Amino acid sequence: MKKNKIGNKGFSLLELLISLVLFAGVISTLSFAFSKGMLSIQASGNNETAVWIAHTKLEELSNTPYALIQNVPLTGDSKFPNYSYKIDVNEAMNPKPVEVQIQWNMGADKITLSVWTMFSDT
Repeated sequence: MKKNKIGNKGFSLLELLISLVLFAGVISTLSFAFSKGMLSIQASGNNETAVWIAHTKLEELSNTPYALIQNVPLTGDSKFPNYSYKIDVNEAMNPKPVEVQIQWNMGADKITLSVWTMFSDT
């Protein structure tokens, strides 16, 4: 005698719910990792821009006569409106220690990058 099994085709409602919960967990984990990766890429780009601005300011100072190397108050950068720079010089010393600070906002945080060097009168 052959029995007809009607209820054995497809998935049960419980199996579908479990698979949906697992799928939602995987998707939320991937989206979290993706958003953290994007923030990391943005932070890296901001740091690279700040280093480039600091290098440019140091290059400008190296082409400045020694007697004219002086402090510059916090000033906005014309090429990069989200960035500001400040140059601190200890003019009483020879060689002159020079610090270039680059500041920018990242969300609610203010980030500062500092680069130091020395300029000599020789």
